Amino acid sequence: MKNILAIALLGLATLAAAFGESPLHVRDFDPEKLADDATWEKFKCKGSQLVQAMMGTDTEAGRLFGKPSAESEFKGDMKRQWRTLLSIL
Repeated sequence: MKNILAIALLGLATLAAAFGESPLHVRDFDPEKLADDATWEKFKCKGSQLVQAMMGTDTEAGRLFGKPSAESEFKGDMKRQWRTLLSIL
């Protein structure tokens, strides 16, 4: 199960590199170094909350995150932010 997370991260890095002008480097990635049990449990619970939010209505999802709605507050197109992210990685 923990290896699935590593594969997902590599997939995201590959996808990001396909849209970027410069190659994306995954820093400090060691497939032999897995999360300890406490860290794994923390992020497993976070993922479960996200799945629960996706299965509910907008209002129900908002309540899970302490807001009236789960609708994004962002109104831009993120092109500049995406280029900045790729240049950092």
